[in-house]
Amino acid sequence: MSSLPDSPPLPDLPVTQEPGGVSPSGSRTWEGSLAPALAAAGGTVCAMIYSRLAVAGIGIPMQCRWFRWTGIPCPGCGGTRCLAACGRLDFLAAWRWHPLVTVVALAFLAWPLLVLTGRMLRVSWPERLIAGIGVFLTRRRIFAIVALNWLYLCWALPR
Repeated sequence: MSSLPDSPPLPDLPVTQEPGGVSPSGSRTWEGSLAPALAAAGGTVCAMIYSRLAVAGIGIPMQCRWFRWTGIPCPGCGGTRCLAACGRLDFLAAWRWHPLVTVVALAFLAWPLLVLTGRMLRVSWPERLIAGIGVFLTRRRIFAIVALNWLYLCWALPR
Protein backbone atom coordinates (compact mmCIF):
# COMPACT_ATOMS: atom_id res chain seq x y z
CA MET A 1 0.00 0.00 0.00
CA SER A 2 1.52 3.30 -1.03
CA SER A 3 1.42 6.15 1.38
CA LEU A 4 1.26 9.81 0.62
CA PRO A 5 4.36 11.76 1.53
CA ASP A 6 3.90 13.88 4.59
CA SER A 7 4.09 17.59 4.08
CA PRO A 8 7.58 19.08 4.34
CA PRO A 9 8.53 20.66 7.63
CA LEU A 10 7.74 24.31 7.95
CA PRO A 11 10.62 26.74 8.08
CA ASP A 12 11.52 28.08 11.47
CA LEU A 13 9.44 31.10 12.28
CA PRO A 14 11.28 34.18 13.46
CA VAL A 15 11.71 34.29 17.20
CA THR A 16 10.19 37.45 18.53
CA GLN A 17 11.97 39.61 21.05
CA GLU A 18 8.89 41.64 21.81
CA PRO A 19 5.35 40.27 22.06
CA GLY A 20 3.02 41.53 19.43
CA GLY A 21 4.57 39.89 16.43
CA VAL A 22 7.73 41.94 15.81
CA SER A 23 10.77 39.86 14.89
CA PRO A 24 14.33 40.93 15.76
CA SER A 25 14.69 42.26 12.21
CA GLY A 26 11.71 44.55 12.79
CA SER A 27 9.30 42.73 10.44
CA ARG A 28 5.88 41.68 11.63
CA THR A 29 5.07 37.98 11.96
CA TRP A 30 1.62 36.64 11.12
CA GLU A 31 1.10 35.09 14.56
CA GLY A 32 1.22 38.41 16.36
CA SER A 33 -0.69 40.41 13.81
CA LEU A 34 -4.14 41.31 14.98
CA ALA A 35 -5.62 41.87 11.49
CA PRO A 36 -5.87 38.19 10.41
CA ALA A 37 -7.14 37.23 13.86
CA LEU A 38 -9.88 39.86 13.74
CA ALA A 39 -10.76 38.88 10.16
CA ALA A 40 -11.11 35.22 11.17
CA ALA A 41 -13.22 36.07 14.22
CA GLY A 42 -15.35 38.55 12.25
CA GLY A 43 -15.92 36.06 9.46
CA THR A 44 -16.94 33.44 12.02
CA VAL A 45 -19.41 35.82 13.67
CA CYS A 46 -20.90 36.72 10.26
CA ALA A 47 -21.20 33.01 9.41
CA MET A 48 -22.96 32.40 12.72
CA ILE A 49 -25.44 35.21 12.08
CA TYR A 50 -26.11 34.03 8.52
CA SER A 51 -26.51 30.44 9.72
CA ARG A 52 -29.07 31.46 12.35
CA LEU A 53 -31.04 33.27 9.63
CA ALA A 54 -30.77 30.31 7.22
CA VAL A 55 -31.93 27.83 9.88
CA ALA A 56 -34.84 30.16 10.69
CA GLY A 57 -35.81 30.15 7.00
CA ILE A 58 -34.76 33.73 6.31
CA GLY A 59 -32.50 34.27 3.31
CA ILE A 60 -31.09 31.56 1.08
CA PRO A 61 -31.97 28.11 2.38
CA MET A 62 -28.90 25.96 2.84
CA GLN A 63 -29.51 22.40 1.66
CA CYS A 64 -26.78 19.94 0.80
CA ARG A 65 -27.37 18.71 -2.72
CA TRP A 66 -25.03 15.76 -2.18
CA PHE A 67 -27.08 14.59 0.81
CA ARG A 68 -30.34 15.14 -1.04
CA TRP A 69 -29.14 13.15 -4.09
CA THR A 70 -27.31 10.30 -2.32
CA GLY A 71 -28.60 10.19 1.26
CA ILE A 72 -24.98 10.27 2.47
CA PRO A 73 -23.79 13.39 4.28
CA CYS A 74 -20.92 15.33 2.76
CA PRO A 75 -17.99 16.42 5.00
CA GLY A 76 -19.69 19.81 5.50
CA CYS A 77 -23.19 18.57 6.33
CA GLY A 78 -24.46 19.98 9.61
CA GLY A 79 -22.10 22.94 9.46
CA THR A 80 -24.88 25.51 9.08
CA ARG A 81 -26.82 24.17 12.05
CA CYS A 82 -23.55 23.91 13.99
CA LEU A 83 -22.74 27.59 13.42
CA ALA A 84 -26.33 28.53 14.29
CA ALA A 85 -25.95 26.62 17.58
CA CYS A 86 -22.60 28.38 18.22
CA GLY A 87 -24.42 31.68 17.65
CA ARG A 88 -26.88 30.67 20.40
CA LEU A 89 -23.88 29.69 22.59
CA ASP A 90 -25.19 26.10 22.62
CA PHE A 91 -21.83 24.44 22.09
CA LEU A 92 -23.04 20.94 23.00
CA ALA A 93 -25.60 21.04 20.17
CA ALA A 94 -22.97 22.54 17.89
CA TRP A 95 -20.62 19.65 18.71
CA ARG A 96 -23.35 17.13 17.92
CA TRP A 97 -24.06 18.74 14.53
CA HIS A 98 -20.44 19.09 13.40
CA PRO A 99 -17.46 18.68 15.78
CA LEU A 100 -14.86 19.97 13.32
CA VAL A 101 -16.73 23.20 12.54
CA THR A 102 -17.25 23.74 16.28
CA VAL A 103 -13.52 23.45 16.99
CA VAL A 104 -12.56 25.70 14.07
CA ALA A 105 -15.18 28.33 15.00
CA LEU A 106 -14.02 28.40 18.63
CA ALA A 107 -10.38 28.61 17.52
CA PHE A 108 -11.14 31.53 15.20
CA LEU A 109 -13.00 33.30 18.01
CA ALA A 110 -10.15 32.67 20.49
CA TRP A 111 -7.35 33.75 18.13
CA PRO A 112 -7.74 37.53 18.65
CA LEU A 113 -8.00 36.97 22.40
CA LEU A 114 -4.70 35.08 22.37
CA VAL A 115 -2.99 37.81 20.36
CA LEU A 116 -4.35 40.56 22.62
CA THR A 117 -3.41 38.60 25.76
CA GLY A 118 0.12 38.22 24.50
CA ARG A 119 0.38 41.94 23.76
CA MET A 120 -1.12 43.07 27.06
CA LEU A 121 0.94 40.69 29.21
CA ARG A 122 4.02 41.14 27.01
CA VAL A 123 4.51 37.38 26.69
CA SER A 124 5.13 35.35 23.57
CA TRP A 125 3.41 32.05 24.46
CA PRO A 126 0.28 32.82 22.36
CA GLU A 127 2.48 33.21 19.29
CA ARG A 128 4.33 29.98 20.05
CA LEU A 129 1.00 28.18 20.57
CA ILE A 130 -0.37 29.36 17.22
CA ALA A 131 2.89 28.47 15.46
CA GLY A 132 2.87 25.04 17.12
CA ILE A 133 -0.64 24.33 15.88
CA GLY A 134 0.48 25.26 12.38
CA VAL A 135 3.40 22.83 12.58
CA PHE A 136 1.17 20.04 13.97
CA LEU A 137 -1.42 20.30 11.20
CA THR A 138 0.26 18.55 8.30
CA ARG A 139 -1.73 17.61 5.20
CA ARG A 140 -1.93 13.99 6.31
CA ARG A 141 -3.26 14.94 9.75
CA ILE A 142 -5.79 17.37 8.30
CA PHE A 143 -7.02 14.66 5.91
CA ALA A 144 -7.32 12.17 8.80
CA ILE A 145 -9.22 14.68 10.96
CA VAL A 146 -11.66 15.51 8.13
CA ALA A 147 -12.13 11.79 7.34
CA LEU A 148 -12.84 10.90 10.98
CA ASN A 149 -15.24 13.82 11.26
CA TRP A 150 -17.01 12.68 8.06
CA LEU A 151 -17.39 9.14 9.45
CA TYR A 152 -18.92 10.65 12.58
CA LEU A 153 -21.34 12.67 10.43
CA CYS A 154 -22.33 9.55 8.48
CA TRP A 155 -23.11 7.81 11.76
CA ALA A 156 -24.65 10.65 13.78
CA LEU A 157 -26.59 12.98 11.49
CA PRO A 158 -30.31 12.31 11.17
CA ARG A 159 -31.42 10.82 7.88
